[in-house]
Amino acid sequence: MKLNKFLWNNYKETEHGKQILELFINGETIELLKKYLGNFHIGIEETADFIDDLTYFSIKPTIPDELDLKEAEKLFDEILNTGFTLRFDNDELESFNPKQMDFLGLIPIISTWLFYKYPDFFKPYYFRTKFQLLTQIADTFGIELPEVPLKRYKEQRIKYYWELCLSFLEFQEENEMTSSEFCAFLYDFAPSYIEQNQPNETELPQPTQVWLVGGDQSGSDFEFLDNYKEGDTSFWQGNVDTKRGDIIIMYCLSPRSCIH
Repeated sequence: MKLNKFLWNNYKETEHGKQILELFINGETIELLKKYLGNFHIGIEETADFIDDLTYFSIKPTIPDELDLKEAEKLFDEILNTGFTLRFDNDELESFNPKQMDFLGLIPIISTWLFYKYPDFFKPYYFRTKFQLLTQIADTFGIELPEVPLKRYKEQRIKYYWELCLSFLEFQEENEMTSSEFCAFLYDFAPSYIEQNQPNETELPQPTQVWLVGGDQSGSDFEFLDNYKEGDTSFWQGNVDTKRGDIIIMYCLSPRSCIH
């Protein structure tokens, strides 16, 4: 369906809608993360500090005051290929090399930093463990999502964020939204609409098949699996024929062999 402009305009005029818009325009980083980040492998205060440090102390790559769409893509590619460097007030330097770090795991941090700098081209990405919600939003409101690369293609999976930003920008422009309005739509209006208008299927159907899913060879999946609590969710790419209710067996190889 298309976005119902009557409902959307009414939302923006409510006190709640105005508060959410203000959060994306002038809100503190930690308040934004508390509300929308969800499960993350770095503590929320440390994550907020990291984003703010990038915003105020990054010296490499060069961050121009303005850029166009092609320049934005080039900047993102440069970050993926060469990383970034911070210089603090005491002249201490700290560098982050994509060959030595998992930049895929840093997308919520990098995306928020770039959103602060160039909000039209980059949007904060907090769907790392809630990808099903993003697909529901896309299906409900007609957002064309790019195809998700296979898990073994790490570089393409990081670049997938940029492809998402292009889809978000297209929807934003089609619906004459500002960047902050789009973020309010994506993280507040749309999830609330889906929760209110779609049936809540709490019981799973009987499984039809059992699937084996391999964990990340770097061992990063253990961060989620070892700390899992009832109700936690994450996202793994599986077979296209997987159905709701099917049984998933995950085998991990590193740093220890384990079946979940």
